Amino acid sequence: GREDWERHRYGEDLRDVVGIATRLVTWRGLFGAMMTVLGFGTLIILLWFTGHQVIEGTLTLAALTSFLLYGITIGTSLSTIAGLYGQFQEGAGAVARVFEIIDERPTIREDASAEPIGDVAGRITFEGVTFGYGDERAVLRDIDLDIAAGEVLAVVGPSGAGKTTFCNLIPRLWDVSEGRMLIDGRDVCDVRLRGLREAISLVPQDATLFGGTVEENIRYGRLDATDDELIAAARAANAHDFIEALPHGYATVLGDRGTRLSGGQRQRVAIARAILKDAPILILDEATSSLDNQSERLVQEALANLMSSRTTIVVAHRLSTIRSADRIAVLDDGWLLELGTHEELLATDGLYAHLWRLQASERPLPASVSSGAATPEATRPVE
Repeated sequence: GREDWERHRYGEDLRDVVGIATRLVTWRGLFGAMMTVLGFGTLIILLWFTGHQVIEGTLTLAALTSFLLYGITIGTSLSTIAGLYGQFQEGAGAVARVFEIIDERPTIREDASAEPIGDVAGRITFEGVTFGYGDERAVLRDIDLDIAAGEVLAVVGPSGAGKTTFCNLIPRLWDVSEGRMLIDGRDVCDVRLRGLREAISLVPQDATLFGGTVEENIRYGRLDATDDELIAAARAANAHDFIEALPHGYATVLGDRGTRLSGGQRQRVAIARAILKDAPILILDEATSSLDNQSERLVQEALANLMSSRTTIVVAHRLSTIRSADRIAVLDDGWLLELGTHEELLATDGLYAHLWRLQASERPLPASVSSGAATPEATRPVE
């Protein structure tokens, strides 16, 4: 319904571009014409002046010919240099924007004394972690949490509670503002970034797929994997059957961001990649929230295979998908409000119980437990 407006907006921008290009061509044409007039005018004057000298015998024809050839060569070179300068100025603007990105320094920097992380068992510890983006208010507040190796921890809470930020601190996509993040008892700031991130697999809500083939997207998890290992990962992710049904099987080109696949298929390819990577720590950031029931069932089966024998952080809005988690952490406004099993949290009748009843009955969430308006009892950090 905004075709006319977009056409008008595009037309205005296009007219600006055409105006700039027209001025450029005009000045370039005037410069070329001026150089041509000056060049041939100078040549005519020289021929008139030196012609009389040749007739009078004060200048030889050979000297005149050499002088004219040298003059024409130098003049042509000078005009070429002027044109090259114009082209250089055109490219300089584009190059400057490219170098703004190339010269950008990463916010997260590896310390020169950082050591290899070695073998990772998967224990994750938050020690008094507080985090805020820049000078903004804290997104996470004084989080104390110890996640055992091999444990499945679900993270739930209202939108904006800090769940994704909680996950992003583990691979050190951000540095904590206060406190410490530990992996197997070692501060993540003291280990090399590559080793830390190689120990972590991430399956986000919006799966990141590239424009290559299915095989290339799965193999990105571990580049030295064999074909048998790749197919085994696809089978474990419940992806092998639909991949085989594609026009060229594993050699099918997916298009940018995997546009040739459905949402559930993209998620299963991402899960296959994570299975192939076989990292000791797994982060699932709402990996099934946008799927239909059939796709969700298949993805849940694939996730069950993936979570086996590894530390897993599961962020979920659908509470029914995380009932079997070892523990559930409830976040609200950056605070860790509740921590326990599904049954324990229902028994405490706190924020988790309210969210559970909301999803079970589809009743509106009471104002006392909505995001940013929790009761004093609900907003106390867990002891």
